[in-house]
Amino acid sequence: MFRFTIRDMLWLTVVVALGAGWWVDHRILAGSDKERLEALLSQEVHLQMVEISLLDTPPDKLDIELLRTWARERREHRDRRNRL
Repeated sequence: MFRFTIRDMLWLTVVVALGAGWWVDHRILAGSDKERLEALLSQEVHLQMVEISLLDTPPDKLDIELLRTWARERREHRDRRNRL
C-alpha cells in the first residue's frame, strides 16, 4: 500500500490551508462586491424617483437648490459607478 511520510502530510496540510484561505478570501470579496452593487442600484432607484418628481413639477415651482442637489447626487453616483 502507500506509505506517507510526515513531509507528505505537511505538504498536504500546506496545500489544503492555501486552498481554504483562498476560498474564504474569494467568498468575502464576492460578498462585498454584491453589497456595493446593491447599494448602487438602490441609489439609482432613488435618483430615478427624484428625476420623475422633477419632471412632474411645473417649471415655475422648481426649486434651484433641489436641482443642484439632484445634479450633485447624479454626478457622485456616476463617479462611484465608474470606479467599479
